[in-house]
Amino acid sequence: GASAAEDRGVASGRARSGDGDLVGFPTRVREQGRLALVGTLRHPVTRGPVSDVIVAEDDGVQQVKFSPDGKLLVSGSWDTTVAVWDVEGSKMRHVLQGHTKIVRPVEFSPDGSTILSGSDDQTIRLWDVASGTSLRELTGHYDAIYSVAFSPDGRVLASGSGEIGRAV
Repeated sequence: GASAAEDRGVASGRARSGDGDLVGFPTRVREQGRLALVGTLRHPVTRGPVSDVIVAEDDGVQQVKFSPDGKLLVSGSWDTTVAVWDVEGSKMRHVLQGHTKIVRPVEFSPDGSTILSGSDDQTIRLWDVASGTSLRELTGHYDAIYSVAFSPDGRVLASGSGEIGRAV
């Protein structure tokens, strides 16, 4: 049988803020992807409730991740974009364009200043969070990118794809 999460249509790629007060996850509703944030936002200083939030985005959200400070959320989508969301304001801050196929994995750097994204276009992009600009395009895979990561110090990048026997 399906789990409760599967019954609600919850897909992989859940993200939880560092303090555990807010959870973001991509969902599938009537064959369209939605990004939903569920939970009570807490003020970073007073820890009092700010608001209940739901943020939605169409076009097949594949994965979501919170920034290290929990103030931003990044999502990768079928529409080839990476979206950066302001969690407290419930507004999209940037739509990052550059990939030509589905964006699957997304990840913030440990200091929160950059984002990594991987795509079915076989590229990885490094983005500046503040400006929303592409800093670098990395190539070398021969299949869709399914995972990206920063080392704990942010100096080394890792990625995984559908290729057999190859890591970049």
